Amino acid sequence: MWIVGADIGQAQEPTAIVALEITDALDLRHVERMPLGTPYPKVVDRLCGLSGVLPGAELVVDATGVGRPIIDSLRARNRAPVAISITGGSEARLGEDGAWRVPKSILVRALLTALEDGRLRIAAGLAHGKALERALTAFRAKIGHAGHAAFEGVGEHDDIAVALMLAAWWALAGHSGAH
Repeated sequence: MWIVGADIGQAQEPTAIVALEITDALDLRHVERMPLGTPYPKVVDRLCGLSGVLPGAELVVDATGVGRPIIDSLRARNRAPVAISITGGSEARLGEDGAWRVPKSILVRALLTALEDGRLRIAAGLAHGKALERALTAFRAKIGHAGHAAFEGVGEHDDIAVALMLAAWWALAGHSGAH
């Protein structure tokens, strides 16, 4: 079984796509960044193509901001993407529109837990593997005025890390067919 995670960008940040193979662990087998300015129909084509060649692949797509049209386009192409809007707060919940609202803190926690306990294994020699390493190293928590933590990359695009967080959370939260 596979989970394809995607953080949608275009003009300011690239679209990042990861593929996790679910075995006895979460094996990161594929990382890619689409070039800045890639038209959304090409992003949809790529997601459909990748999910079509990976057995049992589930698409988990950031529906925050520009992600919503991608979700709609994937559904129009007979795909059933999991839509996740990244929010604040402390609890993941399924919205009436079928999209998950998941606080970034929960997504970060899922990724960190998977890394710390060895469930997430990153294949050697991945394209953009060094960029992923830099993004994970640069990720920081900032405590805001109201005492809430905000997570962001420092000096790095966090697109690959976010795509990986989405896929890891979906696998570990027990919603995917992996459980």
